Amino acid sequence: MVTVMSMVRKAMNVTQIDLANEVGITQAEISMIERGKVSPKEETLDKIAHLLATPKDELLLPYTEWLEAQFLAERNRTILK
Repeated sequence: MVTVMSMVRKAMNVTQIDLANEVGITQAEISMIERGKVSPKEETLDKIAHLLATPKDELLLPYTEWLEAQFLAERNRTILK
């Protein structure tokens, strides 16, 4: 599963190692979080959200699900104009 966190990190040209160092965890932990294998502590998620400038409730969503939600929200905004 590709998460929003992974896609945002890559779009910002940030490596897992760089993100891990900034957050204070290991690269392996970042990898497991991005693959949905572990749930991070709330404090860790807060740090990641801040560093990636992404709402923490979106970080762990599957990217395709998030993308679909963004598309539908934009379509609804367009229709309501």
